[in-house]
Amino acid sequence: MTNSPLLRVKDLVATFASGSDFKPVVNGISFHVYPGEIVAIVGESGSGKSVTSLSIMGLLNRNATIGGSILYEGQELLTMSATERRRLRGKEMSMIFQEPMSSLNPMLRIQTQIAEVLKIHNHSWSKAAIAKKVIDLLEQVDIPNPEETAKRFPHQLSGGMRQRVMIAIAIACQPKLLIADEPTTALDVTTQAQILALMKRLNKQNGAGIVFITHDLSVVADIADRVLVMRTGKIVEEATVFDLFDKPQHPYTIGLLKAMPTLDTSF
Repeated sequence: MTNSPLLRVKDLVATFASGSDFKPVVNGISFHVYPGEIVAIVGESGSGKSVTSLSIMGLLNRNATIGGSILYEGQELLTMSATERRRLRGKEMSMIFQEPMSSLNPMLRIQTQIAEVLKIHNHSWSKAAIAKKVIDLLEQVDIPNPEETAKRFPHQLSGGMRQRVMIAIAIACQPKLLIADEPTTALDVTTQAQILALMKRLNKQNGAGIVFITHDLSVVADIADRVLVMRTGKIVEEATVFDLFDKPQHPYTIGLLKAMPTLDTSF
């Protein structure tokens, strides 16, 4: 891990216009992510964790006002033009969304959707080079029969396979920062474990910094190095994953941990 953070968020505020009112959804949060580090942001629905991730990616809609600072490799993202932000997205930083069917184009084959990302950021590549890279990426995310899968449409794949395709798209240009917004929520327990194992393996191989958004503390225990606990737009606790589970400090964190399901071995 290097001495300089890959991502540094300081005093981030995200406010949304609602009629004549302005509602702060993220309220002055600060955190950092180092290369190769997995930082989980955990909290209930409405805590501001997804808005935080969209703020970093520059994907909030026009009724949002963003304040504070978001530095990526020392560059201030909030003062960049829309064109400059688009150049970073996909190549330098990328995002995995919760529901692949909302993100994948149902009318395009898998190979076409992965190829589009490669073409945008690699103008000099030949069609043959792109086609080979598509198969390589599907193999990286453990998709069986990648040549056949590449020819399929999203609806022809299982939920777990679609999420693997989304990960393949996200890592296509080897981004240094990966943001995963509830990537395992809609999956069964077995598939969830497979996706988490895949992300940890890719993290070790590629050395990307990962911001992992989730409401599930059991997922946090399995994947994170550090954890930020969010509530009503603020970070109420920050700790290593070991310290968070061993000696939580904030009452809200303690409540979340107590609410975790446990295995009943009394029978």
